[in-house]
Amino acid sequence: MKLKKSRIIRTYIEEPYLALFISLLATLLLMPWSANNYEDSFVTQGLLSLIVIGGILSFGRDHRLFTKSLVIGLLIISLGWMSDIMRITELIVLHFMLLTALMIFLTFNIIRNILGVKEVNSHVILGSLCGYMMLGLTAAFIITILDFYFPGAIYFSHTDDPKIGDIVYFTFITLTTIGYGDAVPIHNLIKGISYTLGILGQFYMTVLVAFFMGKFLSSGK
Repeated sequence: MKLKKSRIIRTYIEEPYLALFISLLATLLLMPWSANNYEDSFVTQGLLSLIVIGGILSFGRDHRLFTKSLVIGLLIISLGWMSDIMRITELIVLHFMLLTALMIFLTFNIIRNILGVKEVNSHVILGSLCGYMMLGLTAAFIITILDFYFPGAIYFSHTDDPKIGDIVYFTFITLTTIGYGDAVPIHNLIKGISYTLGILGQFYMTVLVAFFMGKFLSSGK
């Protein structure tokens, strides 16, 4: 039993982004199954809480940031479940605003750590994947906030009442520049966010590939 615990702790120390990666991947896979709008789903709220927990654990090597993120993360999780129960729009918006701020901070922290490494390893690859997924989710949270004030800002061919899973789907087909045509931005503000997200997605992948190639060449591999 002690051996298993030591292995878990060692894995966590060596791969601080593993929990965040699993939570992000689970969110992308399960979010479309969320049955109701925005916070009206325990599944949705549970997935968002997992992302926050994964983000907190990613600071495990930095005790100062870990402590601060733990306090902020617990506040975000508590606010999220409170808004889910009370169904107050202002609380929901505040929750997503704090969640967006945390995601932006996490993304910058991960990119900063990745750029500081000397060679490409599993830690760098997991961090890079997390950064890419968080870019799409951050955009989804921003659009979710805007959708409260500009309903119908995005046209979805399959529904007139989109849920957060639909918005996550829209941001990721935009981020990856797939664009099936079943989700179209209508409001000018969403249009601006959409093409900005597409540019950032391509820029991220271009810089990431160039960074990986540079590290491989410099290490003689």
